[in-house]
Amino acid sequence: MSADLQNDLHAEIMTEMAENFFSRRRNLEDGLDQFYRLVVRVRRVGMETLVKWHTLFRLLLCDEQAKRLFESMGAAPSDILWYCKNVNELRPMRRPLALTGLGRYVKTVERLYELLHQAAADYNNGTFAPDPLDVRKMRAIPGYLQVKELCGEINSEIKEVNEGQSPYSVLAFAKSLDPEGMQRERISGATLGDAHKIDKDLAFVPIVFEDLGLPHIPELPPLSEVRDRLVELCKGLYRAREKEVQTLLGEVWAA
Repeated sequence: MSADLQNDLHAEIMTEMAENFFSRRRNLEDGLDQFYRLVVRVRRVGMETLVKWHTLFRLLLCDEQAKRLFESMGAAPSDILWYCKNVNELRPMRRPLALTGLGRYVKTVERLYELLHQAAADYNNGTFAPDPLDVRKMRAIPGYLQVKELCGEINSEIKEVNEGQSPYSVLAFAKSLDPEGMQRERISGATLGDAHKIDKDLAFVPIVFEDLGLPHIPELPPLSEVRDRLVELCKGLYRAREKEVQTLLGEVWAA
C-alpha cells in the first residue's frame, strides 16, 4: 500500500471514528437536555396536583377517618403529606349553591375530589394541552410514567456510551493506527495516561430518578365509586367540627 493511500485510509477511518464518537455523545447530550426540560414541565404539573391534594386533606381536617378512607383507595396519606410538606397554598374553589352549610361543604369536597382524580390521572399518564405556538393545535404533555420509562432508556444509552465507546478505548484504537507514532511514544515514555481516570472524567453520569423531585401521586377511583363514603365522612366532620370546617371553607372560597 502506497504512503498516500495509507494516509488517506487513515484519515478516512479517523474522520469516521470522530464522527461516530462525537455525534453519539452530542445526541446523548441533546437528549439529556430535552429530558431535563421535560422533567421541569412534569414537576410543575405534579406540584399543581399536590396543591389539590393538600387542599382536600385540609378540607377533611386531616382527620384519621379521612386518612383511612384514602388508604382503602391505595393512597397512603403519610406518603402524600410528605410530598405536600412544602405546599402552603390552597386550591381556589367557587362557592357552590346549596341550601345548607353541610350541602355547600359536601359539594365543595366532591368538586375538589373530581378535580384531583383528573389531575392525578393527567400527571401520571400524560395529557394534551393547547400549543402556545398555534392555538388550533394540541400538544402532548408526557406524564410521570413516561418520564420514568424515558429515564430508563437514557440510562441504558449512557451505559452503552460509557462502556462501548469509552474515551480511552477510542483514543487507544486511534493511536494503534499510527505505529510509527506509537514507537516514538514508547521511546519517549509518553502514554495516554490512566485509563480509569480518563474514562471517569469524561463519562456520562446516570440519572437517579428519585433525585428528580417528581412526587409519586397515586390515582384515585372515580367519585361515583366513593361518593357515599365521602359524603358520610363529610357529615361526621361537619357535625363534630363545624366551626373548623366553615373556617377552611372560607379560606378556600376566598383563595
